[in-house]
Amino acid sequence: MTAPTGNDPSPSKGAAEEQRLWIKHGEDVQPFKNGDEVSAGGMNAEIFVSPYPPGRSANIDFYLTRGGEPIENANVSLQYDMTVMEHGPFELLAVPTGRGHYLAALDFVMNGDFWLNVSLDIANDESIINLLVRAAR
Repeated sequence: MTAPTGNDPSPSKGAAEEQRLWIKHGEDVQPFKNGDEVSAGGMNAEIFVSPYPPGRSANIDFYLTRGGEPIENANVSLQYDMTVMEHGPFELLAVPTGRGHYLAALDFVMNGDFWLNVSLDIANDESIINLLVRAAR
């Protein structure tokens, strides 16, 4: 499977159809397995998309930990829009559901690729995670 790189935010046409989630590290966009963990600002975030693969709507659960302990006092906000045409950007706050989990319900306006910029703010210490999600029925 070929991951997109450089300034092209779209997954390559040869990418497996099942792949619907990517993460951006610097200029590289890499496949991201549902439920995988990413480190950001001294914390870890496990990211679960449900249903997976995502359709026109999806829930994203962020499970935040630091040193193996759940983070209870975070503000998790998302800003998202399509990669090829603007409809927003759409903004929302993830709802804390307890024990380090933060849930965001996304409504994708149409099928396609969407950038998600996720801000994790803990005691005024902000980290950003950039995801790419392909929404399709």
